[in-house]
Amino acid sequence: MIKAERGAIFREVFGNPWPGEAELFFKSDRTREERRIISVYFRSANNEGKSLLQMYTALCDLDVGLEPSVQREAAAIFLNAMLPDMANLETPSSVITELVRHADILPGLPVLGIEQVAEIISDCRTGCLVRGIDTSLRSHVELAQFTTTHEQAMSFYISAVLRDDLKAIDHLNALPAMRELVSDSDIREICVAVDRYPDVFSSEASAYFEKIPSLSNVRDRYIAPMPVSAYLKNLKTAIKKGSLQALEYCFDASLSLRCGPALITEILNMYEPENRTPTEKQTNQMVKACAIKLIQAGLDAYPAYLETVHGRLGALDFIDSPPNRCEIMNHCLATRKEGEQDLTVFLMMFTPKELAAHERGQELLERLHKFTNDPQLLQFMTSLQYVGKAFSNDLGL
Repeated sequence: MIKAERGAIFREVFGNPWPGEAELFFKSDRTREERRIISVYFRSANNEGKSLLQMYTALCDLDVGLEPSVQREAAAIFLNAMLPDMANLETPSSVITELVRHADILPGLPVLGIEQVAEIISDCRTGCLVRGIDTSLRSHVELAQFTTTHEQAMSFYISAVLRDDLKAIDHLNALPAMRELVSDSDIREICVAVDRYPDVFSSEASAYFEKIPSLSNVRDRYIAPMPVSAYLKNLKTAIKKGSLQALEYCFDASLSLRCGPALITEILNMYEPENRTPTEKQTNQMVKACAIKLIQAGLDAYPAYLETVHGRLGALDFIDSPPNRCEIMNHCLATRKEGEQDLTVFLMMFTPKELAAHERGQELLERLHKFTNDPQLLQFMTSLQYVGKAFSNDLGL
């Protein structure tokens, strides 16, 4: 029998690479461009229905001058690095099912960090590795295949935490082999890393973390409430990034109430007086969006109004006096000097009826509606032209 030439299986699975590109499959410190190159080969093989086992066999078949044991390990490392790509092309559940079938041949996979799991989850509806395609929990017999190392077990806990899936975590905890590898402190560290993702992970990963749900259930069980300082930092980071999605992700109504009215002032102080460059305009739009959310969450805007109008020390002269409704509304209507902050947000302190009762009530209502786009204000407006235009805008006409 004629022995097949080494590399034949590789070419069958991955095709015939350009000179020098085959070695990239076994390189540990690939550049972004090198990863893009091999990702093309990987995705092509996956699209042609090649399994992880076929890819592993093909990588072990290629002659790149490595000892067989070293080459097998390098092949497994390559496939592990490509798992997020495969999960996004298929589903994480199908990938895990294949690893279960070949646990004896592909031991130690998957080993996925928080950033890799976030990438998988961001594009998959059922991104929790603990669950099957039908979202049911995997059996302990299957999960026991993934208890070779701490890092491997952590991959499953990370996916459950990032899905805020307490049932999946409890299911993992009920498996002694998993519980021996992962502790409550490990789960807390996952939560802390996710809460502070802009400081911990690459800038490219931000889009992944902005899509995952709030970890409210897991955080309530495993960690104390996030420190106020960390929460404020996350809000400011979202504003500076100009990402409404990031703001929605990190905004927490209960934490905002814990911070108190001073949080409104902190956010309003981020206002860019020049408001001329695209970056400044974007920042001011985000400041506006955050201030609206804070007041809607129930924060008292009056102290922030006093500081904005009278300064931090000057506000102390008025803090014990009740809000002067007419005076505040007149301040909001007054023509702003260049660089002065728009006070319209403080009209949210009043009900639509209170605004309508002012002698320029319709102007106040229109101004606040343009600012907040709150449809409840429309029923108090008398201008049919304005109301009609607002409805048309809502319908995209």
